[in-house]
Amino acid sequence: MSSTAQLLQRVASLAAPERDQEVVRYARSSQDNLASVLAELDAGGMYERRLGALMAVATRDAAWITAHVADEDAALSRWAMKAAMVACPQALDASLEDAPAVRRAALINAVLQSHHGAKRTALADRLFPLFAEWSTEGVGLLAACSPGVVASALPSLLHAVTRWRSLARAHPAIVLETLRADLAAAPAVDKWWNKYATALQSILRVSPASATAILGALDDRPPTTFPSGLRSSLNIFARTAPGRVLTLLTSELGTGVGYLAPNLIRTLARSGAPELVDYARSVSGNSYDLARLLSAQPPRDRAATYNAAVAGRGGAQVDGVILDALPRALAAEFARRDRKAGEEKGDSWQVLLFKDVYLPPAEVREPFLEGTRRPGADERSTAWALFVRNAVYSGDPTAVTAVVVAAAERLRNEQSPVRLSAISSFSSVPARLWTIEALPHLTTVFQDALDAPDTNDNAWSELIMVAIRMLRERGSSPEHVKWAMDCLTRANVAARMFHIGRRDTLPRRQAMALCKTLRPIIDADLNRNDCNLVIALAQVLGKHVNDVPELEADLLRAIQNGKRYYAIQAVDCWLLPKPTRHDRVRQLMDFSPSAADLAPVAKALSWSCTELLGAALGSPPYGRFLNKQTAWSFPADSRATRRWTPEQTTAYLAQLSYLVSKKDLPTWHRCNAARTAGSVTGGLDLARELAKSDNLPISEAALMSLSSSPDDLPLLFSFADNDKARVAMYAATRASRFVKPSRLEPLLEGILTSKAKVTSRKEAVRLAAQRLPAPHAASLLQRIVPEAHKDVRAAAISFAAFQLLGTDGGWAIVSSAANDKDEAPRLAAIRVKPLDVAPEYRERYAQLVGVLSQTDDDNVASMALVTLEWWAPYSASAPVILGNAAADMARPSRSVWQSAAMALVKISDTPSGQKSLCDAMASLVAHGPEPDAEDKWDRPADRRIAFMADHIDTLAERDRKYGATALTLSRLLAQHDFISDAANLRLSATDLDKDAATVVEELREVAFLCTDRPVLAAELGHELKDRLQCRRGNDEQFLAVVRDLAAPSTAAEGLLAVAIVDACGGRGDWPHDWRNMVKLLRNHAVPDVRGRAKQIKTADA
Repeated sequence: MSSTAQLLQRVASLAAPERDQEVVRYARSSQDNLASVLAELDAGGMYERRLGALMAVATRDAAWITAHVADEDAALSRWAMKAAMVACPQALDASLEDAPAVRRAALINAVLQSHHGAKRTALADRLFPLFAEWSTEGVGLLAACSPGVVASALPSLLHAVTRWRSLARAHPAIVLETLRADLAAAPAVDKWWNKYATALQSILRVSPASATAILGALDDRPPTTFPSGLRSSLNIFARTAPGRVLTLLTSELGTGVGYLAPNLIRTLARSGAPELVDYARSVSGNSYDLARLLSAQPPRDRAATYNAAVAGRGGAQVDGVILDALPRALAAEFARRDRKAGEEKGDSWQVLLFKDVYLPPAEVREPFLEGTRRPGADERSTAWALFVRNAVYSGDPTAVTAVVVAAAERLRNEQSPVRLSAISSFSSVPARLWTIEALPHLTTVFQDALDAPDTNDNAWSELIMVAIRMLRERGSSPEHVKWAMDCLTRANVAARMFHIGRRDTLPRRQAMALCKTLRPIIDADLNRNDCNLVIALAQVLGKHVNDVPELEADLLRAIQNGKRYYAIQAVDCWLLPKPTRHDRVRQLMDFSPSAADLAPVAKALSWSCTELLGAALGSPPYGRFLNKQTAWSFPADSRATRRWTPEQTTAYLAQLSYLVSKKDLPTWHRCNAARTAGSVTGGLDLARELAKSDNLPISEAALMSLSSSPDDLPLLFSFADNDKARVAMYAATRASRFVKPSRLEPLLEGILTSKAKVTSRKEAVRLAAQRLPAPHAASLLQRIVPEAHKDVRAAAISFAAFQLLGTDGGWAIVSSAANDKDEAPRLAAIRVKPLDVAPEYRERYAQLVGVLSQTDDDNVASMALVTLEWWAPYSASAPVILGNAAADMARPSRSVWQSAAMALVKISDTPSGQKSLCDAMASLVAHGPEPDAEDKWDRPADRRIAFMADHIDTLAERDRKYGATALTLSRLLAQHDFISDAANLRLSATDLDKDAATVVEELREVAFLCTDRPVLAAELGHELKDRLQCRRGNDEQFLAVVRDLAAPSTAAEGLLAVAIVDACGGRGDWPHDWRNMVKLLRNHAVPDVRGRAKQIKTADA
């Protein structure tokens, strides 16, 4: 017997981890004959080849590594590549020759995961040019390349990067500089930020110092709304530049930030930045946001911040969330003030009692006791909850004791809802507030709840949580620990239920003490075959269950004698400790081999306890955990079968084959076995046989598993023209990753030129573009496109646009869309976005979209016109095309002119776009009102004018860069009979952030357009009010605006002044100055203004 055969025989009976260790020890101690052993193992099956790979990698055998970096077995190739990074990097060059996709990806990962700095960089620089034929696939290597290579290659590959985290970690400065340069040249700012926000976030995580530069980019080229991809990085910005973040949050850009995370609020609140006051003022109208800010500050700073935030506001009542955040003395002052005001207004007793929560307990004890004696159960429930909350808020243990004394006296004969409300409130009391004197009274409340006939599970849960919180927070006090233990014992006895919660609910020491305290109850329960308590305690201890030997024995007793439901849970707990898990699995299998059916046991058997698999791979081990009526196969993790011996995999496949052959089993059961067979090591032959079955579900299940071998692709492609195509092509997509391009290309060409299903041919197009070298893919697709089905042509155009534009054949495929007579190929070309195309090809692609937008097909034209907005920055003719389409009255298709109009409005923030929009408007105005009030047409030119005016109006309100366009159009339309549109545009063009004199001047222009049009003036007043209510910033400057507009003036000016007062006064809770403005307007000379001002309410009464 050869030494190799002796080795295999010696390790066959070992568990997989021990087998691997023994093989490595042998390899390191037998260097003299290692080459012959490796050669023998390499000639064997997958099991032997894997052991050989383990030995070669452990000893860094250069000959084996060089021979296997391009191995057909993807797993061995991957191992060889990782070893080559250390032993012989020069061998990796050969791995790219005719490399399948899975090998190329493995090579990139091996280089990126290497920790040999200089060696890795030199190798990456050498390999990067070799990836050129694979389109942009080599961009993944940039993270390992030298700075010079990255700086020169990244600008043209920026659109193709997906691994931003690794690239930013390696070259943060270069990536940031490249992105900033790209942003400076990017015409579509919003789309740029949406695409590259994730990249900037990756840079921030590895280089927080770059926050200043990124904030500068936000200032230089701001998007319309804050990029969602940067929201989670705001805390990094805040740590670096808190003042700039606070300024951002108070600006219009900050409206898109949304919810602020607690750590961000804390960083800003404790930064000491002077801008914090402005931010506090900006959120002063939102009690929740202001309360979060105050709560995050040190208590000594809260009063000053609150006073600064509400300075100049009216004296409205202070919400409870803010009172909770303020210092107790200041909160009590506000609560007394609001309670007095509430008494004067006749507020309900509940409202007044809520204010009493924030007053000293001695001052408000009687009102609370009176509330607990009210006639309604819901009223008493509210009173008890507020009574306990008042004591907790005071932070005085004596006050808490007084409340529990009153509860012990009153709750015994209360109804269940009232009792539950009080007990729920007690469960929220911090344990530090429970004095030793309060414990007997708390025991009384507890015992009364146990004795009540109408108690329920909610009450039990709350009472148990009180005891657990006491154990967790007062574990150093023997009196508190004893009380909690007694409570838990009584609860378990009375309720016959036990739920402690997560494993971190109790400290381990307390949990172990609880086990000893509950020992009599545990024994009594186990004698009744009730294992609830044992399992609950074991779940609390988790992996430390072996620290309590008695509990371990209880779990074993539950496994052996308990009900099956308990036994399964007990097994989960019993196997948690890792050091003894192997021995415990062996003990379980000795007790009952049916334990192999349990998930934690099956997992251990699959991966680590493989020497015990024999009992699970023969006949079904019916017994304690496995019903005899069950058709069974071992629930193995198929990935683990790579570590099994050939005998074990053969036995497992026999189990699966038997299940598939049993026709009396449910179809889903047989399909599951067929699907598993192909993923088991050595099971491909069985899966191939099943794939040819006439039983369609079983055949499809087997086809699904044929996705990890290059030899299966021809078989899968053979089903591309029948009912199995949908599954076969899905599996073929995965299997194609393992096939060499030279072998894959003729297979794909055979599919593309056959009569296979259209969906199969479309998938073949995708595989060609993604799996073949770019020149080969372009050549293949160019040959088949002219005669292909329209959907296949569409797929070819789409994938060529994304991946093959760097080749002449790719451009030929994409440009063929311009002359295609079918809709699908043209729409495929239209759907491509500029940022998905390399910068050097964007102008050429924009010309193609412009051509497609002028087609006679309305559907294609409308889609192209919408898309032309994206491409307009790269095409000088785009604004003209859009303007002509929007004003072309000879083409009445609504979808066409509306698409053109919307795109034209979007690009009107540029000089060429604004000119084209104005020219289109002038052309429509010149067209006149005809046909007027006809049965099919009614002033079509006017409809287009109104449509574009409405859209530019909406855009100008949200984004100031459209203000100039809105103003220009307003003046154009005001010269004709479009006063309503002109007035709306003039209002949207008004910049409300300018100085008061400028705002007054612009609003008077709006009012002038409303002369003799009171209805229009009222409508514009509502719009102005809505804008002001959504506006961020200080409203004080608008006092001067109102004074000027409210002086002897026209009705329109007065109505605009009323709108300003209504919006700004309400936002500020009606301070004195704004109430004076209301009085002024209620005495205006124009009746409509007086009437509208009288409708404003500065108070509820």
